[in-house]
Amino acid sequence: MLLTCENKCEWSCIKVEKVKLARLSNLFEKMVSDNANNSEKRELSNLYQEYINFGREIELGHTSSYQRRAVG
Repeated sequence: MLLTCENKCEWSCIKVEKVKLARLSNLFEKMVSDNANNSEKRELSNLYQEYINFGREIELGHTSSYQRRAVG
């Protein structure tokens, strides 16, 4: 299978999502252990909201913000 530009963008989007999910998990663990500073709390809130919105976009058949940026 040849990687077209579209496929490359799709794979890079998946990689970004994995990195963000790992960061979300790390920040969540810090929150649970009460070791997160205010900046990390805000970052966690933003990542969590983005994660929820991403799930809603998939349900509605929309692309993620990363896919939209990669395409246009």
